[in-house]
Amino acid sequence: MNKKININFLIIVVLFGVWLLPLMQNKFQFVTLDKLGGISVDQEDTVLTFDSWFNGRYAEKKQIFLNDSFGFREIAIRFQDQIQYSLYKKANAQDVIVGKKNYLYELKYIKAFYGIDYIGSNKINEKVRKLKFIQDTLKKLNKTFIFLIAPTKASFYPEYIPDGYKVDSSKSNYEEFKPLLVKNGINYIDYNQMFINQKNTSKYPLYPVAGIHWTEYGTYIAMDSLTKFIEDHTDFILPKLDYTHNIKVTDAYMGADNDMGRALNLLIAPDYGKLAYPEVRYVEPKYIHKPKVLTVADSYWMRLYYTQIPRNLFEKHSFWYYYSISYDYDNETEGKTPSDLDLRKELMKQDVICIMSTETNLKSIGWRFVEDCYELFKNGKLDETERKRQIRIEKCRLNLWDQDVSFKGIKKIAKKEKKSIDSVALAMATYLVDTQK
Repeated sequence: MNKKININFLIIVVLFGVWLLPLMQNKFQFVTLDKLGGISVDQEDTVLTFDSWFNGRYAEKKQIFLNDSFGFREIAIRFQDQIQYSLYKKANAQDVIVGKKNYLYELKYIKAFYGIDYIGSNKINEKVRKLKFIQDTLKKLNKTFIFLIAPTKASFYPEYIPDGYKVDSSKSNYEEFKPLLVKNGINYIDYNQMFINQKNTSKYPLYPVAGIHWTEYGTYIAMDSLTKFIEDHTDFILPKLDYTHNIKVTDAYMGADNDMGRALNLLIAPDYGKLAYPEVRYVEPKYIHKPKVLTVADSYWMRLYYTQIPRNLFEKHSFWYYYSISYDYDNETEGKTPSDLDLRKELMKQDVICIMSTETNLKSIGWRFVEDCYELFKNGKLDETERKRQIRIEKCRLNLWDQDVSFKGIKKIAKKEKKSIDSVALAMATYLVDTQK
């Protein structure tokens, strides 16, 4: 009898502890837990008022806050995500796809690789024509234009893409852009092909298993190539980038080499292998003449920007991230919106202007930067109000393309109305921007 009472008492104590521990953790944070990866929004606690109590808003907001802040929430989420990953190879991270042998992909790059986001020959020819006009105009102004095609993981590792995402396609934006760049004499570097060519010969990985972007080692190869390209096409003499000595090989990833892996929020992550992290040196020749460089690019250049390599190779460097915010080592335009800057004035400061686009962003080269430069050089001026409007529309259009839910809806409308997906996306983006004023 006493034994039965002791067991019941023990069960009550255990249950009480299970209930009490999260409350104590939430209040005192006596256990330090790693933060969850991915994008999250911290919910704010609510304040009890007479109105919020009787209209139900207090209970609703309080429930959201408690769900987002209970003790040991991180462990509970990691446990749930681990089950999904281990049993079903499912990632509870937005648009992250678990491929074969644990290779991680972002959905939009798979879509671009298979040509699902193909915008059509007319649009591609128009974009290349404008690039050619901009390059020729800049050349007359004694400035050099370079178009950079960043590599993508889907192109680099197509063999690990899950079978369920493979589709038959006839064309992709990348396949059609490449010969047109050659035909029109556009200055370009195709990092996509360059990396594929080195896939089986590179001593160290160029792409991480659990990352979206090129490895840090891969960024050094890319910048070394760009440095040589600039010297071959201009009179500038740049420092030599030496990244071949004192290379640390480790599974303690740095920077963004594990960005998708962290977003999975697993209790026990797979073995993603080791990556190389060189100690970089800059060897300056006796005579040196550094250029001022502007780059309009996406997150691939962001990875490179934070290595500080451009700061050491160029006299000045500005980076316009998605043509929406400026990054500047010298803080002249840091944090500013490019559409608020005098475009002509900014271009005249530069010696070299680069646009970098991944395969998935070829459908939106420059994010209106190309169109603004074209209009400026063609007509001599810009309608600043319309410029800002078109940039917002382009940003919205790209989001509609890249978000899987909205893309499926647009695709359905395009099929029903017998229109191109791009035209439907543009019309929808225009409507959304103009009705949100």
